[in-house]
Amino acid sequence: MKAIGFTTEFFTLWEVTEENIYTSVNGQNRLAYTQVYYSYFQNLSKIESKAKEKFTKLTGELAPEVDKELYGKKTSFSFKKNNQDVYLDSEFNKGKYCGKIINECDDYEYLFWSYNEKIFNEIRNSAIKNILLKNGYGLNLNKELMLLDKIENCNKGIQKELDAITEWENIKKSGMGRLLITPKYNIDSNGCYYEGNIVIIFDNVIKREYNGYEYYLPTIKGKGKLIKNRNVIIEVIAEDCELFERKYTVINIKSINKK
Repeated sequence: MKAIGFTTEFFTLWEVTEENIYTSVNGQNRLAYTQVYYSYFQNLSKIESKAKEKFTKLTGELAPEVDKELYGKKTSFSFKKNNQDVYLDSEFNKGKYCGKIINECDDYEYLFWSYNEKIFNEIRNSAIKNILLKNGYGLNLNKELMLLDKIENCNKGIQKELDAITEWENIKKSGMGRLLITPKYNIDSNGCYYEGNIVIIFDNVIKREYNGYEYYLPTIKGKGKLIKNRNVIIEVIAEDCELFERKYTVINIKSINKK
């Protein structure tokens, strides 16, 4: 196909051709894209009407309108158009198994990694999820995919968080309530124990020393009590706080038990 272009001075004559480019996937040739070639031939005229007359004399064809793609162009060039996804939704379209059928993949570690990293689109991710659910993986309480043998412990932690949220809401409504905590370290000199964005404040604190190291304990009837790595049931008052999501002030320590 012939075309007319325009530099900044001359109207020009071009040849335009297209070539479909295919790629092989699983023994099939699939259209990947179309390569368009613009080949410059010659200048025609500085005047559009005369350029069109000359075009007809040279080609024997009716002159077309000036091709906007050729404005300012005076050397041959090419570009791609109609880029295609040559892979079916049932196939990997990238990565180490590119072109392979998803349902035939038994590299579960790779599938689990790609699912969590959202490497593929929603359709492919759904197929990957279904494979994993049939081969040693399941969903925890947060609907997150993980190995079956890790779900139970994970769910315990999730349930603890859910219970804590429920308990917090209940305490907020009533102003006070009871909590079970398992501190991972001792309180600080101000009687504060922090866990995530939560602060628990023990009003009655005593300082202790061991081998030159100072630490602090909450007290029951004036006696310091170890709470680190122990299950502790406390009665608290809930307070609003700008610095923390939740703030509890301890009014009573009900019990302390070793884990």
